[in-house]
Order: sequence, then structure tokens, then C-alpha cells
Amino acid sequence: MIDFRYHLVSLISVFLALAVGIVLGAGPLKEPIGDSLQSQVDALRTDRDNLRSELDAERASAEELDQFVVASAPELLADSLTDAEVALVGSPGADADALTALDERLTGAGAEVVMQVSLAETALDPEGAGDLIETLRGIDPSLPDGAAEALTTALARALTAGAGTAGGNGEEPADAAQPGSGTAPRGAEPTAAPEDAGPTVYTADQAAQVVTAFSDDGRLTGSDYAAATAVMFVAPPAAETSAEAEATESTAPPQSEPDSTGATFATALASGAPTVVTGTRASAERGLLSALRSDDSGITTADGLEVTAGPVIAALALEQAIAGNPGAFGFADNAQSVVPGAEQ
Repeated sequence: MIDFRYHLVSLISVFLALAVGIVLGAGPLKEPIGDSLQSQVDALRTDRDNLRSELDAERASAEELDQFVVASAPELLADSLTDAEVALVGSPGADADALTALDERLTGAGAEVVMQVSLAETALDPEGAGDLIETLRGIDPSLPDGAAEALTTALARALTAGAGTAGGNGEEPADAAQPGSGTAPRGAEPTAAPEDAGPTVYTADQAAQVVTAFSDDGRLTGSDYAAATAVMFVAPPAAETSAEAEATESTAPPQSEPDSTGATFATALASGAPTVVTGTRASAERGLLSALRSDDSGITTADGLEVTAGPVIAALALEQAIAGNPGAFGFADNAQSVVPGAEQ
């Protein structure tokens, strides 16, 4: 059994250790400890000042580039997209002002924005899409078996149908494949698509029916179908970082990391028509544009949509996509250049 003497010795040892620590800390070790802490604080302050200076310099450089691109826009864009008929597709949450600016820049480059639509949050969500998918399979029996794949494929084929028609004017080409047949002639009864059948090209009527079906189901808003020869797809907003959320006191629900839905849809669009996926610099750092660039998808991307130069860069990127020269353009570190043909 532990007696009183044991407790007494333990208490004396504790107080002796505290006394020794106080004496050493206030005496011979005071200056070394103080100097060490002070030097660390000074180093942290220096690092902070250096980082602030670098950030200010980077912001100034970005502003200068932005102003230069905007000032050069009339010359850069002049007749660069003549005769191009563009479908402007906004993802859920896409900024309305950005869509308007893109429309203006595309028009200024000589293109015609023949269709502008915005996807709802549920646009490609298979949940509750039973009736819609049944309607879509009636239009195109060759759609994939999976519900999500069927939604993505049908909408992408509809929005890019104009690129597979003669002149992009909505007329059905003489050799257009019918849904479900792969190579069946017009008027023939659709049959199961062979495994090696290529992409189905929708007629204008089929594309219009698909767009209407999505619209009637509340998954799409905007203009009616019109044949387009190229697509501009605006990426969804990137998830906020913790610091950004705190700085803005955001009460919005946190967004998940970008899943494969947007990338799959962008890939489906690009397989049917020249396509540019454009978004903010944040999207290029941690959103859809980042995913497409890191996967080396071969899809043309343009970031910087939050600044004035962004729509200009996107329009120039679309010219490259139509010419068959894909690239990554904008202000982000993973862009190959700010504008096509410029050194990063």
C-alpha cells in the first residue's frame, strides 16, 4: 500500500522540476529561446511579405493581359468565325452575364448563335427519368442501355446534329444513318444497332424532338432546336475552397468535387461537333476544365471567363477547334497560352 511518504516525495520532485525549469528559463536559456522564437517570427513575416508581393505582381500581370486582349479583340476576332453556327450551352449554375458576353463576342467574330440553352441541375440525372428515357428510346432506339448514358448520348447527339448535316442548315443528308440502324436508309424500320455501328446522326426533326423532350421534362431551358455546326459549352462553377467560403461567409451548400458527368457530356459533344468548354480560372484549377486538361482529353478549353478577356479567348479557342487544332487557353497555369498562337 502506498503511504504518505511516497506522496510527499512525489510532490517534492514535481516542485523541484518546476523550480529548475523556471530558473533555467529565466536565466541561461532565456536568450537562446527568445532569439530562436524571434527569428522564426521574423522569417514568417518575411515569407508573408514576399508572397503578398508575388500575388500583387501576378494580379497586375493578369490585369495587363486582360486589358491587352480586350483592346485587341476587334482585330483578333474580325471574321474569325464567319459562317459558324454555334450552340451556346450553359451548365447548371453558369453565370448569365458570362453567357451574354459569349454571345456578343461570338457574334462579333462573325458567328451566329443559333441556339442558346441552359441545363438544369437534373438534366442528366437518371433519377425520375423513366418516362423521358422511354420517349428518347422511341426517337433513337440505339441509345445505350444505361439510363445516365442514354440521357447524355441523346442530348449530345441532338445539340450536335447540325454538324452532321449538309451545310449545317438543318437539312437531312442523303446518307444520314437512322437511329437504331447504323446504316439503314431513310424510311426503313429501325433495327437494333450493330455493335460496330458508328455515331448516329440525328435529323433536324429527331434533334428537335429530343430537345423538346428534355425541355418538357424541366431539364432544359432556352431556345428551340436549331442546327449548329459548333458548340460552346460553359462549365459549371468550381467548388469553393475553405478559405473562399470563409471570406465570403458563403451559406451555399458545399459542392462536391467534379464528377465524370460533365466530362462525359463534354466528350460526347466534342465527338459530334467542334466544341469548346469554357469556364473560370477556378474551374481550370479544380473543376471541369481541370479534369479535361489533366486527362489530356483533346477537347479545346478556355478559362478566364470571370474577366473581360475570357469570352474573347473562348471565341478564339472555338476558331481553333473548328480548324482541328485543339488546345488549352487562358490564364491558369495549366493553359498552354493565353490566346492561340501566343507564348505562355
